[in-house]
Amino acid sequence: MRLSRIRFTFLFIFPALFAVLLGTGALTYSSFLTLIAEYNLDQWECRGTVSDDGEWQTQAENLNQAKKIEQFDANVSLDLGRLHEFRALSKPIWSDDAKISRKQSLDYYQEATTQRPTWALAWVNVAQARLLNQQIDKETFDAMRKAFQYGRWQEKVQQRLIWLGVGMWSVLPVDLKDEIRAVVRQTLEQDYRVYGLIVLAYRQKWEGELKKLVTRKEHWEIIRRIEKNGNELNEYLRKQQARKC
Repeated sequence: MRLSRIRFTFLFIFPALFAVLLGTGALTYSSFLTLIAEYNLDQWECRGTVSDDGEWQTQAENLNQAKKIEQFDANVSLDLGRLHEFRALSKPIWSDDAKISRKQSLDYYQEATTQRPTWALAWVNVAQARLLNQQIDKETFDAMRKAFQYGRWQEKVQQRLIWLGVGMWSVLPVDLKDEIRAVVRQTLEQDYRVYGLIVLAYRQKWEGELKKLVTRKEHWEIIRRIEKNGNELNEYLRKQQARKC
């Protein structure tokens, strides 16, 4: 039902609204192309995949056209990074096509940080792309530090940083471990995010570190429930995927 409403809005209401905004000068053609691409990128993220190569090519054309119009727009650069990231995910992980797409994705994310140096989301995407490229080094950690510097209170940035930090915990510098612990403590104060955090910790074998930070009785109840019933993790992930779409 939710997806049907989104499609109705996109297919019928959105074009009419675009015509009004374009006519009043409130929206440019490049912005329209970017909005179309971002809608599809979000749908791919929801589904966890790109439907087919033709769908990817269509959005590549939209974003490349937007790039020609707004060459220095950080939003377009970030979206092109996401586009190539999905391209890599649709290919065998160590194939030449996947490697090329991951490199292109990283290049666009880095371009976005050059165009908007204080954009935390661009910095955390740089760090994520470097991790996926198996480039775990000072540049990766510096990108995480920039993301903390400019967006430590932004929920989406926090989520990515926690995922990155937990995944690289064994090689993470001490200062970044302290930053991760701090943002985990913040997350534990937001009830709607706690269960997902605990699930992530168990999936990444980070529960020992998490337990050092848990203080509330209800959070310990979740931990005991998960440890008692391992299937609860898979059930949570299945429900989360259904809720996203």
